[in-house]
Amino acid sequence: GKPIGFAMVGNFPNSFTSEDIYVQEFFISKEHQNKGYGRQAVKLIAEKYGYKDISLFIIRTNQKAIDFWPNALN
Repeated sequence: GKPIGFAMVGNFPNSFTSEDIYVQEFFISKEHQNKGYGRQAVKLIAEKYGYKDISLFIIRTNQKAIDFWPNALN
């Protein structure tokens, strides 16, 4: 019943379709990482927004995020 993370998701106001979204922030608390919760959260985002294209804002030194997202989107 307690939050273990959050995601900041939106769509581009000038997009040709509402199916183009972005994820600007995505966090899972450290003690809950590597347990599948991140993938579950991505699945919930996909179900809620039904996105066709997704843009990610990732800090280039954030290797965990760089490693996570390619597999999370499959």
